Amino acid sequence: MANWCYNYVVCTGRAEGIQTFKQVLIDGQEYMRTHREATSLTLEDVVDAYFFDITIDEQTMPDELVFNYETKWSPNLNDLAQLCKKFNISMACEYSEGAMQIYGRAKINPEGMIKDDQIPEEFFKLIDLDPDKDLYIFNGKSYESEEQVIEYEYDKWKESQPKLNLEKK
Repeated sequence: MANWCYNYVVCTGRAEGIQTFKQVLIDGQEYMRTHREATSLTLEDVVDAYFFDITIDEQTMPDELVFNYETKWSPNLNDLAQLCKKFNISMACEYSEGAMQIYGRAKINPEGMIKDDQIPEEFFKLIDLDPDKDLYIFNGKSYESEEQVIEYEYDKWKESQPKLNLEKK
């Protein structure tokens, strides 16, 4: 049985590309409803793109699309990159699969270039669980979930990390 990765995506671009992609997602929703035994869904010519339980936010502008869905195990960023290229749109994706501590944010441009900020294992090693209080502890502060620790602490932690100097001398 697969662990499920939750994906939240905000797409931006020209209204034509956004609306065409939205229709592909709507068709994908219908496909999954009528073919429940299917284990994968090919969105148009994108191979092996897993999009389960797609929910589209209808309260968006014509040049924006917000949706969420689930994938098996991890985010399908390469598939999203193919979709960005196909529909000439950009995407910002947040993803989480708590059982394997896979959390991150990615940005994908219309050329399909992915900038992925997956939270590293070093950050998770700094989080303690207080089993008596059922709280997560980070730098002496208590949180109700790992997601809260990430939301409030990850960016500050990341900024405090030494930058790698990759310049050649």
